[in-house]
Amino acid sequence: MSKTSVKRSQAASPGSSVERVAELGVVGAGGGGFPTAVKLAARVSTVIVNGAECEPLLHKDKELLHHLAEPMLRGLAAAMSLVGARSGIVGIKEKYTDVIEGLEPMLPRDVRILPLRDSYPAGDEFLLVYDAVGRVIPPGGLPKDVDAVVANVETLVNIGLDRPVILGEFPTRGSLRSPEEIVRTARRAGYAGALAWSALAGDEASDAGAMARSLRPGGPAVGNPGPPVVD
Repeated sequence: MSKTSVKRSQAASPGSSVERVAELGVVGAGGGGFPTAVKLAARVSTVIVNGAECEPLLHKDKELLHHLAEPMLRGLAAAMSLVGARSGIVGIKEKYTDVIEGLEPMLPRDVRILPLRDSYPAGDEFLLVYDAVGRVIPPGGLPKDVDAVVANVETLVNIGLDRPVILGEFPTRGSLRSPEEIVRTARRAGYAGALAWSALAGDEASDAGAMARSLRPGGPAVGNPGPPVVD
């Protein structure tokens, strides 16, 4: 795809408001599950894409950049627009030359690739922010404190696809409105507390927390199902 066609698709980008991002159920897909709509309510000059994958055996983000670069770039364009960013930086390990070579021709002028060393912990948020913008996040601080927002590759793909985020048959947010309904659905689907926490990382979180504690530790990332539900 050419730069022109990518820019055209980005001009009609999904994620046109933080409310839309929240409605789609987009949460941080790098493991934290922080509500992306909250993160994108900040005003910063740079959006950093974390595609480094800190753990040495992970390849998810590399494959997403290889196969779903277009929705990732749409999501990045939406994120940059929402936070008022003037630049975007995509952090990828320098050893993934095929991914870099495939992505570079698609980048608009305000987005660049940051090749990262193949070392642990290259994907750590503090290190990534320093490598990208040369500023140190203060102790207890967030990237927005140094005029940046960091988003995982999959998070931006989910924004760019502009459809409810689901895992199996379980939407992370949106169509299930009550804490009880969300936790019940998560347990029936075999997902444990981590997903329920992610689903409710908003004004319902305190209610969900008490119920989520009844679920077994773990979650989709480790394949640890919750207990069966008897309605």
